[in-house]
Amino acid sequence: MVKSRTIRIPLDLIISVETIISMDKELQYKSPFEFIVDAIRHRIEEVLKLNNPYGEKKKENNIISDFV
Repeated sequence: MVKSRTIRIPLDLIISVETIISMDKELQYKSPFEFIVDAIRHRIEEVLKLNNPYGEKKKENNIISDFV
């Protein structure tokens, strides 16, 4: 079972996500939850790449593998 934690997200961001999902069916997100989890994963990958531009394998950079 995946552990989880509840977080608060500003309402304006939730409304934006819901609008994007409803307007663009090609994205194939079924819920705001799926969109937000995907967005967080992408941001983590981006930050890890910025901190490790040469793709060196470091233990701390395997953080995302637990969630992907």
